[in-house]
Amino acid sequence: MSLIRIGESLHCHIPTVQQSARRWLCGDPLDREAGERHLVKLVHDQIAANAHYLDVNVDNFLSDNAIGLEGAQKILDHFFDLILLHGQGIPPCVDSSDPDLLIWGLRRYHERTEGKGKPPLINSVAISKLEPLELRREFPFSAVGMLLERADDSGAGFTDIAGPEVYHDTARAIFDKAREIGFAPEEIFFDPTVGPLGADMVGYTKRTFEGIRIIRSDAEMEGVHICLGLSNCSDGLPRRRGMNKAYLRVAMEHGADAAILDVASIDENEGVDPNILRLIRRVMEGEGTDALPLLVDYAQAYPRSPELPRRDPFPDKFQSDLKDPDQTTYILEMAPAENNVEQIYALAEAARDTPFTFAITDTPSGKPAPGPDTIGLEVARIMNRQPIVNLSCKGEDRIGMARRVLGLYHQGLRNFFAVTGDYSFDGRAVFDLDAVTLVQAIDSMRRGLNYATLLPRPQGDLEGISVGGAVSPFKYMEPDLWGQYMKMWKKHQVGAGYFITQVGFDPKKFQELKLYMNRAGMGDVPLLGSVYYLDPRVVYILSNYKVPGLTIPVDLARKYYSVLLPKKERSRIRKMDFVDLVDYEHRFAIRNMALLADILVRGLGYKGVDLAGIHDIDNALEVLAVIQELKDRDWRESVEEYYSGNGKRKMELGQEGGFYLFPDGEDGLLADGPFQKGDRGDYNRTSPSMKQLHSRFFDPQGSGYGLLKWMVSGCEDGARLRWATLFEQAVKTKTLGCEMCGDCRIADLQYQCPEPTNGCAKHQLNGPCGGADENGMCEVHPERRCYWGQVIEAALIDGNMESLLKIQLPKDPQLLHTSSWRNEVLELVSKPLDLGDPGDGMPG
Repeated sequence: MSLIRIGESLHCHIPTVQQSARRWLCGDPLDREAGERHLVKLVHDQIAANAHYLDVNVDNFLSDNAIGLEGAQKILDHFFDLILLHGQGIPPCVDSSDPDLLIWGLRRYHERTEGKGKPPLINSVAISKLEPLELRREFPFSAVGMLLERADDSGAGFTDIAGPEVYHDTARAIFDKAREIGFAPEEIFFDPTVGPLGADMVGYTKRTFEGIRIIRSDAEMEGVHICLGLSNCSDGLPRRRGMNKAYLRVAMEHGADAAILDVASIDENEGVDPNILRLIRRVMEGEGTDALPLLVDYAQAYPRSPELPRRDPFPDKFQSDLKDPDQTTYILEMAPAENNVEQIYALAEAARDTPFTFAITDTPSGKPAPGPDTIGLEVARIMNRQPIVNLSCKGEDRIGMARRVLGLYHQGLRNFFAVTGDYSFDGRAVFDLDAVTLVQAIDSMRRGLNYATLLPRPQGDLEGISVGGAVSPFKYMEPDLWGQYMKMWKKHQVGAGYFITQVGFDPKKFQELKLYMNRAGMGDVPLLGSVYYLDPRVVYILSNYKVPGLTIPVDLARKYYSVLLPKKERSRIRKMDFVDLVDYEHRFAIRNMALLADILVRGLGYKGVDLAGIHDIDNALEVLAVIQELKDRDWRESVEEYYSGNGKRKMELGQEGGFYLFPDGEDGLLADGPFQKGDRGDYNRTSPSMKQLHSRFFDPQGSGYGLLKWMVSGCEDGARLRWATLFEQAVKTKTLGCEMCGDCRIADLQYQCPEPTNGCAKHQLNGPCGGADENGMCEVHPERRCYWGQVIEAALIDGNMESLLKIQLPKDPQLLHTSSWRNEVLELVSKPLDLGDPGDGMPG
């Protein structure tokens, strides 16, 4: 006897299915994408496992105040969408204990299909609620009759039924009514109700099998089906799959011919564990409470491993401060080196009672140094407070990054900060992920998703994880600036909960960033500004030893060198002895840090500041003390003092002729006006011929698509594909500098290859790092224009910045050195995520 297989995987009683449906209905764009992916996979898996119906149940949402009936109907309708789109003609089994929802679902599916295709199944109707059957007078469908109630007493429950003959009486009553309405016998299913074996204290398992046998012996009901909800039998027991298979075997022996089951894992033709089969036969043959001790013995023979407790997280002042609207957040940034680890620990001890959260950087120079993981954990233990652990992409791939996050999480750390990282010339730079995909990978764990599939993690979510991202507004070329803001928006879309600027000194650029965030719908996202400790020695080092992405303005350097100061002040400095001069320079540095911090927090609305370059807790506390003093005056006075020069002119802290996104204001800062445009006359342009060729050969409607498909769709080891791959390599190497990654993204990146030969040395797929210099030249290859600068120039000229907003997932390493043409045609490459756009935050 063949089994009618009803796939149960879209039943929202299953926690992961319920969660994915909730994501799709209520989540942000990334949650909706993740929910959709999981639900689509469930449909595909059930179809591949030869399901005859796909069970869809949304009853759990009816009692959810946030979703209710309207939301449940939207989810059910979306399940119909997925079945019609991906189900290859397999109909749904509309499953609900609510007759009204069954009627709504039947009518809706009939409307969607216009009565075409295979009729659906409903599960289920009870003897006291047969109203849904009346729809059979309008269109065909099959129905499951629940044998839970007596035909003569609708109040009787499952365990109240005295004997198996009651199943027959109820089945016969439903059968007669269904036949009267117009159902054929083969359109009628009966569910005798499967109860958990582990809770059988009254012998209902035996009664179920005997009831099936009696129904099958009624010749007048020949042709009906007996359907079981299989997963109920093993509820609470170990080795559930083996238990379900054995139960199904015995049920089919007694006449069951349909089951709601996990079709992908259970095949009625597979072998069954003889010990479990013997156990179920003994339960079936026993009397009364005989089943219970048998099942207790079984469960004790397969004890479950205890769930390992997670270490409690350290107290999290940082997140608490971010959420408190009246609290300013202060970070003290520590850069580990081989000779300062003990100094960091001493600082942590001294900072226990201060408002600072420590941020531990991840070898920012790219040189070997102690990593932030162990130092961050020790700082947490010393301070009894969560630090922020920086993670950079330069040294490990996606698996290594996940391993670090998981290790720190289970040690009680929760706060992470994702950066691209400086290029390492002393070893092999990895950059498997970029800062956007690293944020997404970390936030996916918080959501309970695997990266990059976005499917549910078997281990569940990592509650409490927070990840932030960096942004550098200190770019003075239009495409480079748009690259930073575009990448920031992407980070926000994939889960960045806060942002910290890279180091810079131009208040107008700090203001520009905040204005842009407001315009792009990110005004509520916490933003902290980096404020760096400068004295003449530090200024000299930073000015003469290139630090990626950091430029000391000429006027600022002259001010710290005591050149751009009022004449009287310069004279006073020249008269100081060495001790007084050092003290003066220190107080000057502290005050300038406090001035910038005051401008950012009180003036521009920043949530807090990240104090960098400080190596003594007393210095950090001095900055806070001066900030407190400045609160007694208007913050614009801090702007005046910060910009002050030699008394004749103010400092110029931007780049000469530099680009600002907003127009100048009357107060020396910027005005919240329309976006400005740069001079785009010399911008790099997209090759028209590349666009035309791609459209002709890769668009399924293109004239050359059939030829390309023929070229690459042969046997993997065949000569045709071998020659096609060689031809591809020759063409793309010459025109694009192709490295045959097998996962080509040029169509999304203005037809410019991102691989290092001609593209980005750091393999950045979602926007530029912050390492380009003030002229837009690459951090790694300073003779070369930044790859992303060129891409964005072309997008601005083309008016197609929207194409760059998609989230590019990391490349598939298994496709390396294969034909990207073949992989594209066969849809083996990952598709970018479209999470919307920043609305008014788009360039003109």
